Amino acid sequence: MEQHDINKIDNYLLGRLSTEERNAFEQEMENDATLKQAVQTQQLVLQAVDTIGDLRMRKRINRIHEASKPKGAKVRTLNSRSWAIAAIGLVALALCLWMWLRPPLNERLYADFFEPHPITFSNRDLNTEVERSLIEASRFYKNNDLKSAAPIFEKYVDINTADDKLLLAAGISFMEINNDKALDYFNIILQHAESSYLDHARWYAALVYLNKNETENSKRQLEQLTENKNGFFYQKAESLLSEIN
Repeated sequence: MEQHDINKIDNYLLGRLSTEERNAFEQEMENDATLKQAVQTQQLVLQAVDTIGDLRMRKRINRIHEASKPKGAKVRTLNSRSWAIAAIGLVALALCLWMWLRPPLNERLYADFFEPHPITFSNRDLNTEVERSLIEASRFYKNNDLKSAAPIFEKYVDINTADDKLLLAAGISFMEINNDKALDYFNIILQHAESSYLDHARWYAALVYLNKNETENSKRQLEQLTENKNGFFYQKAESLLSEIN
C-alpha cells in the first residue's frame, strides 16, 4: 500500500474509530509495513506537540489545517516519504508556534496555581444591613465572577478591617483587577498574628508577587509556608517553589 488516509490515521491514534474499524485498521497495519511506518511517524508528531504542552496550540494548528482545505476537497493522501517530510514540517511549525504563543514563566505559573479558595458567608456572619449585598458578592465569587464580587467586598472591608475572612475574599477577588489592592488586603491579614487565615493570605500574596514579577518576594512567602509540613498550603508551596527555582 503506497498511500495512506491522514484522517483515518489520526482517528486511529486519537481513539475515534469503532472497535470493528480499529481491529480492521490494525490488521491492515500488520499486512502493510509502509502504513505501519506512517502511523508511527504521525504518533511521534502528536507526542511532540503534546510534549510542547499547550492544547491551545494544538487547536490553532487544527484550525490552520482546516482553514487551508478547499471546500469539497477530496481526502488528501500521502506516501511514506511525504509523511516523513510532513512530520518534520509539522514539528517545526509546532516549535515556532510554541515559541510565539508560550507566555512568560511567571504568567504560566500564576495561571496554573491560582484558584480562588472556597469562601461562604452564613447568616451568623452577617447583620441585616449587609446580608443581601454580601450574599450577592458570595454568589459572584462562587461563580468565579471575581470582578463583580470585588467592589462589593471592598465596600464592607472599608467598614470592618478586622474581619479576616472578608479581607481574604476581597483580596482574592481583586487579584482579577488590581494586584496592589489585593496585596494590601493580604498584608492586613498578615498583621493579625492569631488569624486563622494567615497561610491563606501568605499563599495568595505569593501569587500576587509572582504575577507582578517580584519573584524573590514570592519565594519568601512560599518558603514560610513550607516551614509547616502540616500546613494546608505546604504541598502547593513546595511545588511552586520547585518550578520557580
